[in-house]
Amino acid sequence: HNNTTVNGKNVKVQACNCEGSEAEKETANDNSIQGYPTIKAIKNNETVEHNGGRNAEAIEAFIEHQCGV
Repeated sequence: HNNTTVNGKNVKVQACNCEGSEAEKETANDNSIQGYPTIKAIKNNETVEHNGGRNAEAIEAFIEHQCGV
């Protein structure tokens, strides 16, 4: 859920078609995205890549961990 609050922190989910527009390609390059799907959390201007499972539970646990839950 976009703009959901987790442990008092706002979580915004964004998708980027890294082969789409020039702006999306630039975003992919800026964030070192080389494979798809790539899941990253950006907090305090720091990027952390998710290397775990791609199911809902694993992604939810990753986000909760990043939010300090």
